[in-house]
Amino acid sequence: PVPHGTGDLLSAYLVGQLARGNSFAESLGFAVAATEHVIAASLGTLSLDLAAGLMTAARIDAFPVGHG
Repeated sequence: PVPHGTGDLLSAYLVGQLARGNSFAESLGFAVAATEHVIAASLGTLSLDLAAGLMTAARIDAFPVGHG
């Protein structure tokens, strides 16, 4: 199961990237990649391990998002 709070985290990343002036596609790609990263760091827990997941968030590469 996925830890509680993943939707809130995805939304926060998306809005944060949009506020920085990134396009919607770039923002969505980063938000999904960053959320996946934090979920992976939280495996086996009932809630997100933000401390573990966010420590390496600066090294996350956005997923490519396109129309197709």
